[in-house]
Amino acid sequence: MPHLRLLRTISWMALAQLIVTGSLGLIILYAGIVLNFTSPERIVGADDGGIQVLDRNGEMLFEFAGPSGGFRTPVPLNQISPTLINATIATEDANFWENPGVNLKGLARATYENVAFWQNGGLFRGPGGSSITQQLAKNLYIPPEERAERDPLRKLREVFFAFELNRRYSKEQVLEWYLNEVFYGNSAYGAEAAARRYFDKHASELTLAEAAMLAGIPKAPAVYDPLGNPEAAKARQEQVLDLMVRHGHIAPEEAQTAKVETLAFSEGHFPIRAPHFVMHVRELLPRLLGDGAPEGGLRLITSLDLSLQGKAEEAVQAHLSELGPQVSAGNGALVALDPKTGEILAMVGSRDYFDDSISGQVNNALALNQPGSSIKPITYLAAFLKGWSPATMIEDRPLSVTNGGETFVLQNPDGIYRGQVSARQALGNSLNVPAVNTLQYAGLPDVHALAQRMGLTGLQDVSAYGPSFTLGGVDAPLMDMTFAFSVLANYGEQVGMPSVLDLPEGSRPLDPVAVLRVENAKGDVLWQYEPRRERIAPAPQAYLVTNVLSDNAARAQVFGLDSALKLPDRPAAVKTGLSDGPRDTWAIGYTPQLVAGVWVGNTDNSPMPGAISSQTAAPIWHDFMVAALAGQPALAFQPPEGVKSVQVCATTGLLPTRRCKQVVSEVFAAELAPTTTGTNEEIQTEPTDEDDRRNRGRDRGRDEEEEDD
Repeated sequence: MPHLRLLRTISWMALAQLIVTGSLGLIILYAGIVLNFTSPERIVGADDGGIQVLDRNGEMLFEFAGPSGGFRTPVPLNQISPTLINATIATEDANFWENPGVNLKGLARATYENVAFWQNGGLFRGPGGSSITQQLAKNLYIPPEERAERDPLRKLREVFFAFELNRRYSKEQVLEWYLNEVFYGNSAYGAEAAARRYFDKHASELTLAEAAMLAGIPKAPAVYDPLGNPEAAKARQEQVLDLMVRHGHIAPEEAQTAKVETLAFSEGHFPIRAPHFVMHVRELLPRLLGDGAPEGGLRLITSLDLSLQGKAEEAVQAHLSELGPQVSAGNGALVALDPKTGEILAMVGSRDYFDDSISGQVNNALALNQPGSSIKPITYLAAFLKGWSPATMIEDRPLSVTNGGETFVLQNPDGIYRGQVSARQALGNSLNVPAVNTLQYAGLPDVHALAQRMGLTGLQDVSAYGPSFTLGGVDAPLMDMTFAFSVLANYGEQVGMPSVLDLPEGSRPLDPVAVLRVENAKGDVLWQYEPRRERIAPAPQAYLVTNVLSDNAARAQVFGLDSALKLPDRPAAVKTGLSDGPRDTWAIGYTPQLVAGVWVGNTDNSPMPGAISSQTAAPIWHDFMVAALAGQPALAFQPPEGVKSVQVCATTGLLPTRRCKQVVSEVFAAELAPTTTGTNEEIQTEPTDEDDRRNRGRDRGRDEEEEDD
């Protein structure tokens, strides 16, 4: 008997030691998890090597697929239908709100069934009992190759991670992460991507029947695929509805109604916001990071403002729906920049990215189109750099121009010649003859070089151009033109990032900014935008152009006083353009806070009969600017140092004499302000008899007509 008592004592001691050792092991395992715990924010969406593209405020635009080949669009919990939330909880973890991160009843049942080898054909062959928090822990912290293993240690790690998630974060946060991570089949990760994929709507808009269908998929996405296996998916949906009734989320009558509802599966487009911008950023990424940079597991915080993007898309859509039937305008684009930083705030590349009938995936913000007269401000800036001013008088009489071997007589938009006009009148009213005379004064090589420095990257060698250069006979992307106007808005300075493009010598030194920061999955910053500034033109001369473009009275002869070029509550500098055909209409303008450019046309370059810029592109520009600047202070274009305002005679641009019939106030670069009255006050400023004969019979009522190349 003594030896039997000794044996029992030894057995109890061994058991105690085993318990102590096991407990110590569990403590060490749990401590390791606690000490090395990685915040889910560092992991969510980055575990598969994808590339997240976010707007400047952290709003998700798109996630490029990693090895999983899936798409995600994470959204806050309050943007997911409460019905889907309830359906998910009823199906996956009925006591989610009360449990400590682990479904203890389900875990106990699963433990028994996995140990009961006599029931399930061996050890660890029973079903799982994972809570929602456990499933999230598995997806976040267990390597993909281990997730399917029936390994007790792996399961234990999953449980400990679930406890820690529950301890550190609210139930709402855990649920939000889970619903943004769970796989719904057909490349859709997360509730928003699934709602878009199957029903082409947002997760917040799901009906009870739709939510129940989605909630049933994650258990076995291949089996319960509503597109590939609709019968199994329907049976699973009815199970989910019954579970919702059992757990008190809905009434039996609601479940029955949902069961007989016919679901319209649209297999919608992949969820993406600002698609042309997102694709532009993706193409830009290798240039930012260079060779050897990681291809995935990245977060791109971009310059885009999703709120402004929405306003831009709305303005383009609203007007094009009217313009299509009127002038056969099928497409449009809009770019908005912050001139102080060079950051792209909005980019609409087409009316609808997914509309193949208009070649919607072509990014017309980056495509080459003819800018028409919107390029004229560059010509006048070049002339101002050589000594001209807005008061300079320019010939406006019939002019024969040879272009491409063809000679023709150049006309103005309204068909009227005015004899002599000031540069202010000429640029404001977009007169063609004075623009060509200005080009001849400034010199085509210098205007061409200035256009390249200001931002135009698609120009050929200067030898390829002639007088039509200043009338828009070039090819330029809307992005480049808008960036060039940002130089004017910023008083001659270009702000952006060092150019990553392979441009010829003499090109712009900086590029517009699309990306603010690039992070890897750990949150380490791999690249960050640091603003650079380059002086392209002196501030006084740049201001002179702005002063003219913001003068509503200066353009009244052609555009009238109440055109779409006038903003209701603030000064704005703006220029329109129309290409031959017409095939392209433009409006590019700015305030001190914002510069925006609009193009309207057809991607296949087909003409738009009767289209004029003031009635096509300009209204889009106007409505976007009004919406984008709402609530912001109305800032004036303050003259910089080196600008002088002088009273001059309107017919000479020089100091007035007593015989001057009209005295006006004009701005000059201070060192070039007039100091004399000139030698002949009676300069011919009215049309000659010859001019009158040419003007006679023309339609003088076309004072609203646009530029004509």
